Amino acid sequence: DADQRLYRTPFPLAYSDIILNNRSKRLEKSYRCSVNILTFANRILFGVRAADPDGDETPLATSVFSGPEPECFAASDLEKELRTVVNRLKQWRSNGVPWGEMLVMCPTKARGEEVLKRLTDAHIAACRVGEEGTAGPDVVRVTTTHRAKGMEANVAVVCGVGSTEFGIDGLSEEEVQQRRHVLFVACTRARQELHVSWVGEPSVLLRSAVEARPGR
Repeated sequence: DADQRLYRTPFPLAYSDIILNNRSKRLEKSYRCSVNILTFANRILFGVRAADPDGDETPLATSVFSGPEPECFAASDLEKELRTVVNRLKQWRSNGVPWGEMLVMCPTKARGEEVLKRLTDAHIAACRVGEEGTAGPDVVRVTTTHRAKGMEANVAVVCGVGSTEFGIDGLSEEEVQQRRHVLFVACTRARQELHVSWVGEPSVLLRSAVEARPGR
């Protein structure tokens, strides 16, 4: 799945004498997340497609199951966004989702520390991804969007996706595309439910996905 690529320079496997002609199949169905989440994440890419390991453009994958539409929340300030994140996790727990099946992704480590503090104040066990001996079935995982690759959760929060944290002014086309892929990967960590939030205006990378939501 080339859309999961986060590194800048493509590296076709043929460079290492690994020839995939007639020996591979492009990913056409996703079993990782619902069609609703995948559709939302695909719109973040703005139609910019990645190349597969052979250097060919890949088609959009589709999901084999559906779920609720991703939630989007625009907060007036950081405190309100953090409070909403905590409340959303509590609501998921009241709906029967184990704490360990929740993942919170933040734009920076500093924002992650803010989330961890709010969760501690709310008496919710949480840990930074990568800390030994802290993760478990009753612990919410917190990480950055850039470190989310390879993780999965039944429900997930992607916070801090604002015009400041994910701005594109002054970036090259390649750097902008890389940021698209970072957000795509973060959103597709959620299997069933996704909550996306920001302060003020959303990142321009997110706007098409937000504006295309049903019933908006």
